[in-house]
Amino acid sequence: MAADQLGADPPSDQALSTTSPNPAPSRKYEIFVPEPIPPATPQPMIREPTGKPGEDVAEGPLRPMTFLEVLRSLPLAEIRNVHRKPCARDAFLTGISGGFLVGGVRAILGAPIPKAANWAAGTMVIASVVSHEYCQYRRRLEIERMKYAVELMERKKLERERIKAAEEAESRAREAELAEAQRKQQRWWSGW
Repeated sequence: MAADQLGADPPSDQALSTTSPNPAPSRKYEIFVPEPIPPATPQPMIREPTGKPGEDVAEGPLRPMTFLEVLRSLPLAEIRNVHRKPCARDAFLTGISGGFLVGGVRAILGAPIPKAANWAAGTMVIASVVSHEYCQYRRRLEIERMKYAVELMERKKLERERIKAAEEAESRAREAELAEAQRKQQRWWSGW
């Protein structure tokens, strides 16, 4: 009987309804298959030549770059001058000192050296990133304040020029009125 059940088709809804007085409603379950999630940051891709004569490298298939290819693609001058970038020096120093502090404390408190070194390296990276981002935030604020200050100075300069022009126009008008009053005060016979 077990062999018959293994090879037999499953019972239909009619067969179930005849054997039980209250048949259960047939349920259909949908199988959820999630779509693959793309990587957060795309990997750098390069084209690989297929070896056909006369074919341009740009026509070959794409493949991910290796770590060494990425390092070789970076300009050496940029790597040598990374300490001259804004906020980089302070971020490195903050990360190094924070990593040294946390790793040293972990080692003193009895953690194994590799574990303390891992804590030191992790702290160094996190402290460097946080310090760099905070420094960049402060620089953006400073640039915005400088733009506002320059704009304010230009507005004040225009306001001063407008006031000065208004004062000059007023003084010219007063001088003209004064000259007219003096001319009217002169007697017509004074010339005799």
